[in-house]
Amino acid sequence: MNRVVLVLALALAAVSCSSSEPDHSPENASEPTRALWEAARTGDLEALATAVEQCADPFVKFEGPDGEQYTAREIARAQRLDPPDNAPLPTERTIALQLAEGALIQAEARWEDACT
Repeated sequence: MNRVVLVLALALAAVSCSSSEPDHSPENASEPTRALWEAARTGDLEALATAVEQCADPFVKFEGPDGEQYTAREIARAQRLDPPDNAPLPTERTIALQLAEGALIQAEARWEDACT
């Protein structure tokens, strides 16, 4: 239940940030953007909500454990569908990653208007 509340809060959060042209390069990523990606990778919904509130850029691609480049939503999905070592994920982690994906879809949809 707590996760659902976090996801809803994330979806409804009023964000007002300002910046110039968006720079989606990992070299210039802010700490909240790095935290967002890591939270998406691990399914940490509280950290994800905090990063979104801080206008973390959901479009920056960082290198995943397989050497490929992923956005936050893409890494959450990859971790859920293709877990490390092909080991089955615990149900709780699978649910967290699914909720993270949903929250990130919403964050992507509003990021440009709210944070640039």
